[in-house]
Amino acid sequence: MASRILTFVSCTLYLSFLIIITVVGFTSIIIGFVGLGLYISSSLNFNSYNSTLCFVIDHDYDTCHQQNEDLCFLIMWSVEYTVPNSDVSDRYIFSTITKTYDTPQKALNDLDSYKDNGTYTCYYHRTHFEDVKWEQPSSPTPYLIMMIVGFALTLIYFVVITSLTIYHRFR
Repeated sequence: MASRILTFVSCTLYLSFLIIITVVGFTSIIIGFVGLGLYISSSLNFNSYNSTLCFVIDHDYDTCHQQNEDLCFLIMWSVEYTVPNSDVSDRYIFSTITKTYDTPQKALNDLDSYKDNGTYTCYYHRTHFEDVKWEQPSSPTPYLIMMIVGFALTLIYFVVITSLTIYHRFR
């Protein structure tokens, strides 16, 4: 009787372990592929922008209405910058940086950060020179880490499942 109880408990624990490790394994596969997809898109975006110095000619601001929100604040900076090593020598570009804010305080903070007749670091698109923004696009590094961790856990899952299968087959 004791051996049957012990067999039942060991089989239940083994089955529970397999279920838990399978859930972890499939979750890690999903995490790895999501990380891969996000890494590729953010890497392409990150690598397509170069930094330069933008001279702020002037700015304009307005209120706006966004979807499902009552009020937003819009600031448009007219900027001038050079694109080094373009098809000609250094090429001057005139463009507008537009940013939308949900509170007036955030808008005022950026207005204080990027004043008229000042020069600040900005980022322009390598092929669409007129596409310029104040912030550098997000780094793909967190998604690379997510991808590595997800696929490493997937590898561990396959090693554990293979080891358990071999152990029970030759036992």
